Amino acid sequence: METKTDIYSAELAKAIKYPLLEDDLQAIAAKYSPIKTPAQTAEIFNAILHALPYLDDTVENLGLAVRVITDGRAQALKDAQETALARKNKTLFMRKLCADKFFADYADELTNKFFGENTIDEISSMFHRILKDLPHISDIYENADIAVKVLLKKLPVQDALNQAVFQKQNKTAASPNVAALEQEAFQSYLGVKSKEEVLSFFKARLAPFNFWLQDESKHCYALTILVGELNGRISPAAADLALSLLEAGCPEDSIETITAACPGSSNEDILAAYQKFYAASKDHQDAARRVVNMLQ
Repeated sequence: METKTDIYSAELAKAIKYPLLEDDLQAIAAKYSPIKTPAQTAEIFNAILHALPYLDDTVENLGLAVRVITDGRAQALKDAQETALARKNKTLFMRKLCADKFFADYADELTNKFFGENTIDEISSMFHRILKDLPHISDIYENADIAVKVLLKKLPVQDALNQAVFQKQNKTAASPNVAALEQEAFQSYLGVKSKEEVLSFFKARLAPFNFWLQDESKHCYALTILVGELNGRISPAAADLALSLLEAGCPEDSIETITAACPGSSNEDILAAYQKFYAASKDHQDAARRVVNMLQ
């Protein structure tokens, strides 16, 4: 048997014309049936619903409107308006992130982390600062996914650098120019190792360094040094020092002079001296000259 509340809630559902849950209709009916007609209650509900900020459609706030009308207090409406506005702004924030091709796949995570704390422009600035510090071949956006993960604190900075270097090495190693340089260097090898063994040696010795990824001239010079090591003309220690100096920015024309003048001195001491002199003068030629003078 239908109760008065059942009848009231059925009439209210027709008057409101929004798809409310039966439990919500019953709760509203229980509160308002003694004092309002279904039509009057529907008017109150609609007024509340339209008082709440929305993005695309008022139905976004049906749950909040039910909460307000069943509570009945002015404070409940104020709280609901604040909640609806925050939800609207958060959705707009996420949509802007989704419109950016570099952020779209991470929009949910970025929104949860930065909404209310940083603007989209600030997030973009942080993203680009991270990108600038990551090694790349021709386009800084090669590392966009890595940069976003750093932004989200999902990837430590050092791990991001390592990952970017690894990607760059793999891409560079596969390029025609690298293959041509390695082939040319192999022609100068005088030993009995196979081509595959020599090329693997080149890759293994250059793996800790980045200079060869960015400067073809230095790459060519480094391969000459490594062929000299294989041919017994340059000691492994001298080759190590030469590669480390190239990484530090030392001019190629100074490296042979430094490596020839360093018997008895440790590679670490020489490299530290070079870095110290460069830090003081900001001039690679001057730093190399001072190292040579120190060793003589």
